[in-house]
Amino acid sequence: MITLRQSWIVSLSLLFGFVSLGSAQNESNEEFRPIETLIESLDSREEETRRDAAYELWQMGPPAANLAIPALIKALSDRDDQVSSLATEAIAVIGPPAADAVDVLVDRLRQRDDQVRYRSAFALGSIGPAAVPGIQFALKSEDQRQQEGAATAVRWLGAAAEPILADLAFVLGSDQEAAEAAVESLSRLGPLAVPTLLQRTSDATATVRANAADALRRIDQRTVPDTLRQSVANRLQELVQDADSSVRRWAIAGYGKYAADPASVANICADLLQDADTDVKRAAVMVLADAKAEPEETAKRFVQLLDGSQADREIGLTGLRRMGPTASWAIDNLLSQLQKQPADANAIASTLAAMGDAAVAQVLQATAEGRLTGNSMQLVFNQLGEAVEPQLQEVLQSNDESNAVVVALNAASAIGGLQPETVDAVVRRLSSANPAIQSAAADAVRKLGVNAEKVASQLKSMLSSDDEKVQAAALAALMVRPDSLNEMADVIQEALTNTSAPVIQRRTLQALSAKDAIPASYATPILALLEAKDESTATSAALCLSKLDEFSESAAAALVAQLEAERSPEFQLAAVRALAAGKSHSAAAVSALGTLADSADLALHLACLKTFAEIGSDAKSVLPDLFSRLEHDEPDVRSATLEAIFRISDSQEQQIQTMAGGLSDENWAVRKKASELLGELGSEAAPAVPAILDRLVIREDSVFAGSALRAIDKATPDAIPKLLDILKTEDDRRARYYALHLLRKIGPEAKSALPMLREIESQPDLDSRAKDLVTSAIEEIEKQ
Repeated sequence: MITLRQSWIVSLSLLFGFVSLGSAQNESNEEFRPIETLIESLDSREEETRRDAAYELWQMGPPAANLAIPALIKALSDRDDQVSSLATEAIAVIGPPAADAVDVLVDRLRQRDDQVRYRSAFALGSIGPAAVPGIQFALKSEDQRQQEGAATAVRWLGAAAEPILADLAFVLGSDQEAAEAAVESLSRLGPLAVPTLLQRTSDATATVRANAADALRRIDQRTVPDTLRQSVANRLQELVQDADSSVRRWAIAGYGKYAADPASVANICADLLQDADTDVKRAAVMVLADAKAEPEETAKRFVQLLDGSQADREIGLTGLRRMGPTASWAIDNLLSQLQKQPADANAIASTLAAMGDAAVAQVLQATAEGRLTGNSMQLVFNQLGEAVEPQLQEVLQSNDESNAVVVALNAASAIGGLQPETVDAVVRRLSSANPAIQSAAADAVRKLGVNAEKVASQLKSMLSSDDEKVQAAALAALMVRPDSLNEMADVIQEALTNTSAPVIQRRTLQALSAKDAIPASYATPILALLEAKDESTATSAALCLSKLDEFSESAAAALVAQLEAERSPEFQLAAVRALAAGKSHSAAAVSALGTLADSADLALHLACLKTFAEIGSDAKSVLPDLFSRLEHDEPDVRSATLEAIFRISDSQEQQIQTMAGGLSDENWAVRKKASELLGELGSEAAPAVPAILDRLVIREDSVFAGSALRAIDKATPDAIPKLLDILKTEDDRRARYYALHLLRKIGPEAKSALPMLREIESQPDLDSRAKDLVTSAIEEIEKQ
């Protein structure tokens, strides 16, 4: 008997999806109630009683539970979701004997709830051949959910699916969700589905060809007979030249698996590395990285991509990472790229780490030679992690006092998560007689988060060192402690005002800038250091100002004054971020930011635009200048400009027109941003609906366009021609649904649409959802 506690656990499991489909029958020695009692309990008025009975029947499984099949079929429609879910699970476990449940399960494939549809699909697949006619019927349904559920069910039919393979393949041209389910099921059927998929690769519709190629790609080629495998390879090689980029993408991804000749794969992939479509290029890189071609030549091809666009660099690095140690030829080039492309440092670091031991020696050498420093060094060693630690430990535990120890300490700082013995070796170096080693050890202690009390006495003694770098490193390490800004206020203030020791000033500022908040009592010395000639010191001071718990007008004025002077891009970026954090909306700040926004430095340019967006209407003076930036080469700039205009402008018409223009941008992320901003306006953005509808019928834009349309939930009469065009020409059911819904929202002003709506209403094969929408639209339009 299931206890109340057990029932409650089952309820939570079902709610959060913890109960596995087709769970094995009860493996314990639990005794179940008589089957007659369980059948009677399934009809109880009490939900808990019905839940317990359904759960026991599920756990009981065949053959004992077979007598309850009629009661379980009835329970599929129970008003309680948990009862119906457990009943579905029980039927799935029973399998073929539960054939009488097919009609109800097929109907449940129409449900909105994803879990209900998935469980029903699994139960149908578990019933096997007897479910095939019902699944076939649902595959031909006009209801997208039912079609998707049926396509999902086929994956568990195995050989029994052969009679309906053509019907399943037909779904490859349906809505995205149903097509994806069909692709997955066809790929799971393996060799059985290959002939059908080969036929569909010749379909006139590019989406069908692409989905068929995708399904072939997913099949384990080792299960495909040799003669059939060669046919697949030949066809995919032909599809690599297809006019549609999605077809080319999946064709090359599949060809790499089926082709037997590595040289042929390498040659075809090399050509595709010049493809105009990024996804095709990425797929070719993945295939080429896995091919058994000559590794040095492959690595050289990927390295060539590193001097291209941002997308090309990302793709080239992906290929080198996938090659791993076999791409060791590229290590020196990657180290050079760290200097040329600091924005890619994280990706380059992970690529070096993928090369494992092959990269360690060269990375340590580059560090010793000063070719690998700062943030790049930290990222690389952090990624290398355990691969480099044995060498570091050996050096740190030795009696060596050379620069090799400094390199090892710098590496240890970057790695983090070191073994206790390595950390102990780092702490030991705090007592070194070499000032360079002492300061590096203090930095390592700080970055590794070594227990502050454990080393505090050593660090405090280092404050009296004759070497300023040692003092600075020790003070920075001591400042990591939570209460250091109060406990060491006098020491910190003295360090900040010690003009004879700029190294100590700079390091103290850097330690301060790492704090979440800085008391206002530190504002005066920080503001003084804002004027330092040393750019690193001034930049650190600006970063500290962004952390002040009270940002004053004097701080804003000081930042503006420095922005008007000729300072480094790093300082300017820190100052802009400080103004943004301090929420300074003064006219002087806006003017200074307006001047900086013309910087060729992308990070600075973007920071200014984002600050304008945060300032909002107080930045109106820069609004006229922003529109020209909508033509900028960088998509990130265009996207940030759209948001800045949207936040600054108080003209709704201007907002709508500008965002609607953004919907035509060549970059997906910019179009998405424009759509999201229009969605924020809600029904007021109705004039932009025609432009959004243009994106709705584009597959890659349909999701964000649909979200905007739902948020706006209205259209003006100007949208009627576009809505009618969708009803005339679009095969995408979702686009038609949106069109019908928006015509309904327009109401009586959409009378010109009535003839077409009545024609649609009379169509015999109209699905139920469309029928409801068109009937409702006609009723609303005909209202007086």
